[in-house]
Amino acid sequence: MDTVKSVAIKFIAILFLWMLISAGFAADAGYIMLKSGKKLLSAEISSDSSGNIFYLSDDGKLVIPKDMVDYVIIKKPAAFLEVEQLFKQEKYDDAAVRYAGLAKKYRFLGWYACALGGQIAALHRQEKNSEAEKIIKPLLSYKSGCIEHERPFLLNIYRIYAEILLYEQRYDAIVPVIYRLKRGGDSELSAWAFNVSGKQLLRQKQYREAAREFIQPVLLYDRKNRHRRESLQFLVISLAEFDKKLSNFYLNRLKKEYNDSILPSYR
Repeated sequence: MDTVKSVAIKFIAILFLWMLISAGFAADAGYIMLKSGKKLLSAEISSDSSGNIFYLSDDGKLVIPKDMVDYVIIKKPAAFLEVEQLFKQEKYDDAAVRYAGLAKKYRFLGWYACALGGQIAALHRQEKNSEAEKIIKPLLSYKSGCIEHERPFLLNIYRIYAEILLYEQRYDAIVPVIYRLKRGGDSELSAWAFNVSGKQLLRQKQYREAAREFIQPVLLYDRKNRHRRESLQFLVISLAEFDKKLSNFYLNRLKKEYNDSILPSYR
């Protein structure tokens, strides 16, 4: 009797574990968020070129018309890892083509901006900036269903676009792009954007306005931020043009926080 009871307990434990693992796989594979607010987990989700969603349920494979779907997020496909390796190997032409294919395949599955970001980065590395810009411009008005998931990819695209505009010295066009990066929610990109804006004002000899830009990362972020040190350096330079006392205050802060008193050239 005890043996039967023991076997039954083990069976229930195994069954429970299997249920947990199955649920985990389903959640891991992805989910569909309907416009009604309902969230569907599935171990298998795909889409057609129009945006209709197909998913595996207990009742078999079902379809959800695109008009009922808010957004879909699946686990990052292995194909992305393969293309990332091509990028690391500096095979940018192959990577750009592969990323373009992934953008079409996963357009409605949560990885559209990621794929296009990779394609744009690969084109930028080849200095094919006009091709990259053709892809970027529609994305400036792209409305993501799940902005929290796609925001990092979109911000990376804006950063690349800013680099292209800087390289081509199209300073007027860069203003709205920098604005997005400042307020995008990524502290590293935000600090970088404030520095870009500040340097532009510094070149125009608008020293007070430049100082207002450079001081933002200094006050908002801590020393772990990779761009904050440069912000502090250029803040010292900007302030020196109209407030020597305050400039010296921040120079001492630069020495204290970074053990650095070397200021970059900007002219």
